[in-house]
Parts: sequence; C-alpha cells; structure tokens
Amino acid sequence: MNPDVSCICLTHGRPWLLAEAVESFCRQRLNGIRAELVIANDCPEQWLLCDVPNVMIINMRHQVMDLCQKTNITMEYCRGRYGCLWDDDDISLPDRITDGVARMNGTLAYRPLLCWSWNDGEIRHVGQPLFCSAMFDLTFVKARGGCVAGGWNDRSLWDRLYPTGRVVQYAPKPEEMQYIYRWGGIGWHESGSGEQNSEKRAKSFHSAALLDPRFKRGQVNLVPVWTHEYETDVKQAIRQGKGQIVK
Repeated sequence: MNPDVSCICLTHGRPWLLAEAVESFCRQRLNGIRAELVIANDCPEQWLLCDVPNVMIINMRHQVMDLCQKTNITMEYCRGRYGCLWDDDDISLPDRITDGVARMNGTLAYRPLLCWSWNDGEIRHVGQPLFCSAMFDLTFVKARGGCVAGGWNDRSLWDRLYPTGRVVQYAPKPEEMQYIYRWGGIGWHESGSGEQNSEKRAKSFHSAALLDPRFKRGQVNLVPVWTHEYETDVKQAIRQGKGQIVK
C-alpha cells in the first residue's frame, strides 16, 4: 500500500546532520497516516545506508548541479499523495506530518508562515520560512513537471502552487509550530544551488563537505539521533516568551 505522505530529503556529505533529520522522521506521531522518507544523496565519495523502516536512500554516482533537478529526480521515487520537503539541516517536530495533512483539507498546499529559528545551540526567536516547512499535493506538482530548473527548490514549488489560488497560509501559535530552521552552529550552511551560478555553488558545497573533518569516505551507516531534546527546547522557548515574530 502506498504511503499518504512522502518526505523529500536532499543531502550531500553531512550525515551528522542527516541523522537528526531521520530521527525527526522516526519521532513523528502519525496517528494512522502512512509516511515515507526518501533521501537523495549525490555525494559520490560517500554511500549512505539506513535500516530504519520506511526510509529509502537513493545513492547517486554523480553530483547533481541543480537543486531543483535533484528535487525532481527524488520526487520520481516518491509514492505519496502529499509531499513535504525534509531539509537535512533542519528539525521537524513530532506533529509536523499530522498537522500538515489535517490542514490540507482539499487544497493544493498548506504553508505555515512561522517557524522556530535556531542559532548556535539554542532557539533564539521565531522566523518566517518560505516553503521548506509546507505540505503540498505531490501528484499535482509531479503532473506539472515539478520544480523549474535553475532556482531554489522551495521557492520553485511555491511559485508552481501559489497562482492556483488553492493554497492555505496560516500563522501558527507558538505551541503549534512544528518546524525548527537552523542557521548557525551546525557547520557550513548552503544548499548548493540558486538562481545564479548554480554549478559554481554546487561545486563549492561539495568541496566544503570533503574538507570537513567529520566527513568519511565510503560506506556510512546512518544512526538516527537528536543532539538536543528539541521538544523540551521549544517548551522552554515558549516559557521565555520567544514565540513572537522578530521584525
């Protein structure tokens, strides 16, 4: 039986972050929803393995120089009706999938307007993500060609869906926010693609991966883990009054 939701995770040479993204998937409170995590790894020097149920890893032999193209390749392996980006350097809290599915309700996309922002080991404030924390109709996106090459994948997906008028945007309360966007304190931070110099940026990203002292060549077995108890961190941030948007 096909899953209801496909989580689309793009990664390249930083399994210490990816292990936290996989742990985020493992901790999802699905309440009967069927979900899969599809990971696309295009770092040819590193072969990833993971024995977690419902986690699929696509190990590519060559680096894909365009982030949107890499997203489209990954979506072809996805079997779910709904899709969501599952960035390898961010954290999804345990109710992200169930909340997203509940809010779709016949629309083509649900976009939370707020998320937690993490910097240097702690939640500092509330941020405004573009589309990385959203849920969308994967079958609709795939039928229309996926992302447009040459840009950021989250922005491309949003540009594909927003003109339809069938999207829901919602500013969640602090206790409802299910996404933590991480900025600093996690190593080099760059998605490797964008509107300009996509190939140059991808090569730079690859070089940074190989130079990182934590990088290991060859086969790497992913062991899911959170380095922080993020749910506890969120509760503390709420108590400290950090659940307000920073202008």
